[in-house]
Amino acid sequence: LKLLGWSIYITTLPKNKAEANTIFSLYKLRWRIEIIFKSWKSNMGFDKVHNVSQNQLYVIIMARFIMVIICTQFIFKPCRNIIKSTLNKDLSLMKTTHYLIRYPIKLVQIIADLSDFPGKASETIKIMVRYCSYD
Repeated sequence: LKLLGWSIYITTLPKNKAEANTIFSLYKLRWRIEIIFKSWKSNMGFDKVHNVSQNQLYVIIMARFIMVIICTQFIFKPCRNIIKSTLNKDLSLMKTTHYLIRYPIKLVQIIADLSDFPGKASETIKIMVRYCSYD
């Protein structure tokens, strides 16, 4: 149990660049990128390759990237900020992406609520907290 309080990082950074805060910041960024890619793969089907023409595949990939931008930039980030400041909860990117892909009608409702009630936790966003926040 004593070791659970430790964080051990292995790095190739030179000793003069290997300050704990720098390593921690880099690891935090790397972990965030891993979560984003896992969210894409697990919830948006980026790991599935379709047997379609090159043009069709291009359209599918572009549509998925548009969904990524909508889910992360227009929904997740503003909702995370509202939920953190008003309800003191942390929103999970994985759970949020799963929720939005499973219930696509929520995309429209959440975007409308963010526009109509800027900075406020609407009922739709409060429901999101129940399904998409960390326990």
